[in-house]
This record gives sequence, structure tokens and C-alpha cells, in this order.
Amino acid sequence: MRYLAFVMNRISSPVISTDTTLRITQWNKAAENLYGWEEAEVIGQLIDEICQTEFNAEQQTQAHSTLLTERRWHGELKQHHRNGREIWVSASVTLLDDADGRFIGGVTINHDITERKQVEDDLRRTKRDMEEVNLVLQNAFEREQLASRTDALTGVFNRRYFFEFIEYEVALSKRYRNSFSLIMFDVDHLKLVNDTAGHQAGDEVLKQVAHLVHMELRNVDILTRYGGDEFVILLPNSSRQDALILAERIREQVVAANLKIEGDIPRVTISIGIADFHTGIENSAELIRHADEALYSAKQSGRNCIAVYSPN
Repeated sequence: MRYLAFVMNRISSPVISTDTTLRITQWNKAAENLYGWEEAEVIGQLIDEICQTEFNAEQQTQAHSTLLTERRWHGELKQHHRNGREIWVSASVTLLDDADGRFIGGVTINHDITERKQVEDDLRRTKRDMEEVNLVLQNAFEREQLASRTDALTGVFNRRYFFEFIEYEVALSKRYRNSFSLIMFDVDHLKLVNDTAGHQAGDEVLKQVAHLVHMELRNVDILTRYGGDEFVILLPNSSRQDALILAERIREQVVAANLKIEGDIPRVTISIGIADFHTGIENSAELIRHADEALYSAKQSGRNCIAVYSPN
């Protein structure tokens, strides 16, 4: 027994023997150094109470089940020094049977892995901090991207984004012979609103009209503030007739909204021009010119109406 105690105290890792009730029967010097308890203080005490073991979810149940079937269990446990300091160990538990196969106790050999776990925790915290920083940067990038393609006043897409998108639609249409259409409209008498009620009132009209129009569109449609009081709607996979039906619905919605402005100013209405992309058109600039000519025709026809471009 003296020789066994001598050997155990020379082992660099904590070795702890327990009886059938998990009460400590042997506690070597390495265990004293790791946990801060002397052997005389712990003999007869429950091992998990002395080591202040914290099992994670289902760990204790799983360990118990493994020990019953395999008589051995290995895992990582969080424990504590007697002063409360956190300790992590890699624990190897073996059940001991006598010659007749009766359970007579167990032996636990623990390896201190606290430093490794602290490094892992530091790495996890660093990773989490980096993920948070990346999320902030991603959000900032997305806001910047959104700001670069939207109109600050109305919140719809801006002219720059429209020109990027229409080139994509032209290429798609030429390759797959898909049709798409443009609706170009402006707010009637907006200059009169600005001159009479002020530019703030004019800006409010633009925002309300943009909102009304946006509510009528599909998710794939692109509403753009083209410039001043002029807007363009790009309608993918839409014929001239589809665009005409939508345009009339939009015109009626603006009229029905009965947007009022202080002073002797006519009710807010819009004029609309429509053009569609077909095989005879060479590029986006030609299509935009057609839509603009149709819009000019609608305004010449008395405003609050729709004109569809035709070469004739």
C-alpha cells in the first residue's frame, strides 16, 4: 500500500479512487495541486462535490450509461479549485470489479486542459467578435449599395441603377427574344406647384405619387426617378398591351387619391408614355427615346392621359 501510494504521488496527473458510492478513497499529490484540497480533507467525500463538477446537458446521463455497458468513460468536464477558480479536465473513468465480477469502486485519471480550453474560448470570442464586425461591415456595405442605387427623396431606384438594369434587359431580350416595356411618366404642372406652394410641397407630391405607383407594381418591376418630376418603370416580360393596362390603372389611382395642395393649384395628375422593346430597336437609348416621345405626345394631348409610341 505504501508502494502504491508512492507511485500514485509520482504520477503527474490527478488520480482519484472512489468506492461504490463515489466517495473518495485515494487522492494523489497531483490532485491536491490541481484542486487545492489535501487528501486528508477529501477522503470519504463525494468526488463530484469536492471537484464541483458541472455536467453539460445529458452528459451525466450519457456517462452513466456508457459506464454501465463499457465500464469506461472519457470526456471533458468543467470543475473548480477550492477557491472557486474554473478548471477543465479531460477525465478517464474506469470501473473496478473483483474476481467475481462485483463492482468494488472506480478510478479517475484527470488531465488538466484548462489552458487549452481558455485558448479555445478566446478563439471563439475572437471569432464571434469578427462575425459581429463583419455583420456591421456587411450592413454598412448594403446601406451604401442601397444608397448608391436609390433616390434620396422618393426612395425608388435612381437613374444610375436604371441604366445598369435596362442594359441587362436589352441583352436578355436580344438573346432569348423576350419582350419588355417602358412606362415613362411625369407629374403634371409640378412647376406650378413649386412656384406657388414651394419646393417642399412639390417634393411631397413626388413622394406621394412614387408611393402610389410603387403599390401597383410587381416585385420584378423597376420604378426609377429619371430626373426632376420624370419617372420610368421598366417592366420585364411585358408587352405593350400589358404596359398599357398597368399605366391606365396607375393613372386612375393617382386621380382617385385626389392629392390636394394648398392654393389655387389643379388636382395632381400624371401624363404617361409607353414604348416596348422589339427586334427593330437597336439599343436602350432608342427605346428610351421612344418612351420620351410618347410622353411628350401625352402632354401635348392635354395631360392626364396615356400615349403609346408608334413609328407612324
